[in-house]
Amino acid sequence: MDYFVTNAAIKQQQALLIQQLQLVKQYDLPVILHSRKSHDQLVALLRRFDVPKKGVIHGFAGSL
Repeated sequence: MDYFVTNAAIKQQQALLIQQLQLVKQYDLPVILHSRKSHDQLVALLRRFDVPKKGVIHGFAGSL
């Protein structure tokens, strides 16, 4: 999710990510994410869907 850009279509980004996270969980896939100015919301979604603990977060600017 990228909230850095003005008019970032946040609702659409979240809706698409939720659909993708459901597939990730269903098929036990790794998660590959882009995060910019969206760390808190992204972490909340990852916790909500309890996806497999494998993958990459690109552009990560949060803390452990």
